[in-house]
Amino acid sequence: MKLKYVPSLLLLIPLLALVFSSCNYFSSTDNTRDIKEGKEIVSSFYADVKAQNINAVNQLSADTLKKVIGANGLGKIVIYVNKKLGNLKSYSVVDGRSSRSEKSDITLYKYTLKAVYDKTSVFEYMGLLKKGQQKPQVISYDVYSDMLR
Repeated sequence: MKLKYVPSLLLLIPLLALVFSSCNYFSSTDNTRDIKEGKEIVSSFYADVKAQNINAVNQLSADTLKKVIGANGLGKIVIYVNKKLGNLKSYSVVDGRSSRSEKSDITLYKYTLKAVYDKTSVFEYMGLLKKGQQKPQVISYDVYSDMLR
């Protein structure tokens, strides 16, 4: 073995260890109780969006999301979406999934939603995070529409 390949191998070993150890970190449980608990937060989010209660929307944001988009960032996104697409009329859950880590007592939720606004219907994606016994909080919210450009 030539000496110039040793640093590459030294980097590869920790990477492989990380990949193999993370394989069992989250188990894809899709637990009915978890899905229901997440849907309650989704329902609360859309009720607040429909009522244009932006302060309540911002309170559903996880600290990790606030660090990225600011304390009022989620509310600003909702205001922007409403400005471009119109007011929310209804929504439905297309798909919901949950994954739980027994090691760190964290549950991740992923929801695919169809939202109907005054001007159009769009698919939206929401991610939630629950730590321990806390209520799940929004860690991601994506809206896809050409009208948002």
